[in-house]
Amino acid sequence: LQQHNTHLSKIIDALPLGTEADFSHFVERFYGKLAMDDLLALEPKKAIAIAKNAFEFIQERKSNTPKIRIFTPSKKQHGYEVKHLVLELINDDMPFLVDSLSMGLNRLGFTIYSTIHPILSVARDKNGKLSALGEKGEKKESLIHFEISSIPDGMSEQKFLEDIECILLNVRSGVNDWKNIIHKVNAAAELIKTYKRPKNDD
Repeated sequence: LQQHNTHLSKIIDALPLGTEADFSHFVERFYGKLAMDDLLALEPKKAIAIAKNAFEFIQERKSNTPKIRIFTPSKKQHGYEVKHLVLELINDDMPFLVDSLSMGLNRLGFTIYSTIHPILSVARDKNGKLSALGEKGEKKESLIHFEISSIPDGMSEQKFLEDIECILLNVRSGVNDWKNIIHKVNAAAELIKTYKRPKNDD
């Protein structure tokens, strides 16, 4: 833990002077739970560039709608390079997201090289623009950043994005069904508590 915190502090310390507090907080959240080996493999300048692109990506998002993109990072456009494709998405936080997406990607023939998954407290205005991050946030959102292998032959980018949207829709439906089931079970349990067994006349 100390080694993790030390390297994360090096990344924070490498932020340019005058960096906004929201971005500094975001960087800390973005890498806060990243696996030790993955964090140590990132030199601070590259780590900041990855976080900066993700921070820009989450600035706007329609309510209750996942935002998804895929891209191959380039030094000129993104400030860093990797050999792999990046799949990045922001969605309402809910259980089973990363596991479902990981299984779906494997099923589609992709190899996953790294996963970054911070859960963010956010507030957005009526247009979906980010207005607060951190303690002032009103809602939990999951930001997921995968580095994956290239899209397999025969699959279009559009089909790939549709498959990812389908996975997210299935997760949302499953979570909603699960919550309804739990609610009904709890209601039944409360009803049982109030049930009075009939007296036996014998």
